[in-house]
Amino acid sequence: MSSASRKRPTSLEKHFPKWRRVDPMEGEGEEVPMAECPRCFKKIKMNRGSLSGVRAHEKSCTVREAETEAEFERVSKQKGARTFSLETLIELVVEAGLPLNVVENSAFQKFVKSLCVSFVMPSRRSLAREIKKKVQHHSQAITDELSSIPDIGITCDVWSRSSRSSFVGIVAHFYNDAEGPRTTPNRLRRPQGKAYRC
Repeated sequence: MSSASRKRPTSLEKHFPKWRRVDPMEGEGEEVPMAECPRCFKKIKMNRGSLSGVRAHEKSCTVREAETEAEFERVSKQKGARTFSLETLIELVVEAGLPLNVVENSAFQKFVKSLCVSFVMPSRRSLAREIKKKVQHHSQAITDELSSIPDIGITCDVWSRSSRSSFVGIVAHFYNDAEGPRTTPNRLRRPQGKAYRC
């Protein structure tokens, strides 16, 4: 098929692929194209092909909000709202590199509540305690994995922070038959004796 005969996607298909373009209902007296929400099936007018109404509905669709809340409610009933909230926040803090005191920030608390009123904000102490447990478990898991690897390459990286405390990072490089080449942080240690910043 030539590029000339290939059908190009419309703006609606490109930006909102789940939405469906529908014809105006008979008797409305207007020939304005419309788009149908894939969740609540409400029809939104697209005057002159504009997607502003679709974008606005994407942000305010009550069915979407209900589905998000329902998912949290379903999982939290299985694990408990407090436990599931803590697990979710730990993942955010670790993956995004956020400080532990983010849970004490009033703006962050307000933001979370606006997304899910059922979320139970853990304390900074609880967050730190659970992260330490996960670090210990992760470290042991890496040790167990590396114990069965015959050939391991090691690289080291020395860095410091503004408080003049220095660290040595140790990274292991190896090959896993199931996953191929892998790289994983192995240790993070503070050197003994004096350390100088570069």
